[in-house]
Amino acid sequence: MRNTKKLTFLILLIALAIFLSGCSTFQYLDGSQDKDVLEFCTGEQLNALGETPDMERRRIEIEKRAKMQVNSAQSKRRTVEKEKVGLEGEIDTLKKDISSLEEKLASLNEENKGLKSEQNQARLQSIAAKVNLVGVKIKVLSGSGSLNPALDMVKQLEANGYKVERTDIAPSTDFSSDKVFFTKGNDSTAREIAEKIGSTAVAAPMTWDSEFDIIVVTRNKDFVK
Repeated sequence: MRNTKKLTFLILLIALAIFLSGCSTFQYLDGSQDKDVLEFCTGEQLNALGETPDMERRRIEIEKRAKMQVNSAQSKRRTVEKEKVGLEGEIDTLKKDISSLEEKLASLNEENKGLKSEQNQARLQSIAAKVNLVGVKIKVLSGSGSLNPALDMVKQLEANGYKVERTDIAPSTDFSSDKVFFTKGNDSTAREIAEKIGSTAVAAPMTWDSEFDIIVVTRNKDFVK
C-alpha cells in the first residue's frame, strides 16, 4: 500500500513537471519531433511546411502582398521604359527638325547673300552709268513741230538717269523715226539711249558741229516717206 502511494505521488510529480515545463518536454521524454510537439501543443494539424492553418494563411497573405508589390514595381518600370523610348523618339525627331531648319537657314543666308550681291552690282552699274554721263551734254528736239513730244522724251530720258540740258523744236519735220545723233566718242552712249527709247530709235553720227554731245530728235508720226 505504501509503495502504491509512492508510485502515485511520483506520477503526479512527473505530470506537474511536464505541465510546468511546456510541450517541448516531450522531446526529451519520448524523442518526439518539433512538428509532433507543435501539433500536440496547438491541437491543430500541420501542413508539409510544418505550419498551422493560421501560420499558412499569414504566409500566403504576405506572399500575395509581396507579389502585388513586385508586379506593381515591374509595371511602373515598363511604363517608365515606354515613356523613355517615346521621349527618345521625340528627341530624335526634334534633332532632325532642327537640322532641317539649320539647312534651310543656311540656304536662305546664301540666297540672301546672292540677292545682296545682285542688288549691289545693279546699284554699282547704275552709279557707273551716271558717272559715265558726267560731262555728256544732251539736247532733245521735237521733229513734229510741237514741243510736247520733246517734253515727253525728256521725261523718259531723265527716268533712265540721263540729264537733258535743253529742249527745242527741230528745224525739220521729216523724221519717220526717233533719231539719236552723237559726236565722236559718244557712240556707245547714243546707242544705249536709242535702245532705251525703243525699237524705232536709230543712232547716227552727227554731221555738223554742235556744242552738244548727243541730240535726240523725236519722230513725226504724221510724216510719210
